[in-house]
Amino acid sequence: MTFFLPAWVIAQVAPTDALPDTTKREVIYDQPEKIRRIFVGFQPVYTDVFSNGVNAGFGMDAYFLPKTGKFDVRASFRKPYSSRFFDQTRDNMDKTSNTLNESVGFLFAEVGGTWHLKDEINTITGKISVISKDGQKKDSWSRAAQVSVPFRQRRITGVRAGFQAWRSSVDVTRVLDRQGSRNADIALPEQIEGADGNFLPFNVFSNLYSRALYAGYSLTRIRNHSVYFEGYETAIQDGIVSVYADLMVAPWLKVDDVEYGFASYSLEKVKLRRTGIRAGVELRSNKKFGWGYAAELGWRPAPRGSTGYLLVRLSIPVFAGYLIRRN
Repeated sequence: MTFFLPAWVIAQVAPTDALPDTTKREVIYDQPEKIRRIFVGFQPVYTDVFSNGVNAGFGMDAYFLPKTGKFDVRASFRKPYSSRFFDQTRDNMDKTSNTLNESVGFLFAEVGGTWHLKDEINTITGKISVISKDGQKKDSWSRAAQVSVPFRQRRITGVRAGFQAWRSSVDVTRVLDRQGSRNADIALPEQIEGADGNFLPFNVFSNLYSRALYAGYSLTRIRNHSVYFEGYETAIQDGIVSVYADLMVAPWLKVDDVEYGFASYSLEKVKLRRTGIRAGVELRSNKKFGWGYAAELGWRPAPRGSTGYLLVRLSIPVFAGYLIRRN
């Protein structure tokens, strides 16, 4: 509260200045149909809070929007920084597993496209941020940060489809516990005798592989306009925002059998959920060197009780271009 109080007091006592709404305005450009066609982003950080195990790392993503045609294409890839700390389940498997399976690190790849059902441009009235050229006019900035102006906005609605593949280590003992089972149900012990004669929990780990198809709906909003207000900095809006929702189906979902001693133990009793859903948002700027952000929430095809996840990705820088020479 104390942080906002000084600005509120200044706003009440400052003299009245002309706002951008009432000053001279000039549209520099307003062309949402003329944006860059390909965007390639480097992700220095992502965080995947997954019920199967949290992981964090880096990746890449790409977005291609042809100048003509009724489709766009997306692709992404990501993996943890290392097997220690940043890949929780693999780290636990390497440190505590009593089974002999070699651990695999989390790895995710996806590619898909959107068929455009409707691609239209409408004139709307929206907010745009402006900054006074006079750095001393703090009041002008605080009261005129958001200004209503008319501009053209492009909206693309479409149906999505694609393919995703990922892998991860999996704590089988924990999965069985969530499903109301235990190690004994797969013919493995509950405890093991330690070097000091004490009994310790017997930890069963394995590896999970998923190949899934997805299909859903998306809405993309494109703004690409610049407005000059007399006495203020040129204001720009060049964001490309997509929201989507998908259904995922994994006909190829497998947990490796467990190796222990001189025998192999089947994990057929581990219940798998082969369907999932997700909803997400992606934002990127229409600049030669820009940035991007994405967030996603849902339930992946995975062992039952371990499907929920929240994903956040930051892309910086994002390189964008037209692919062909502009007319």
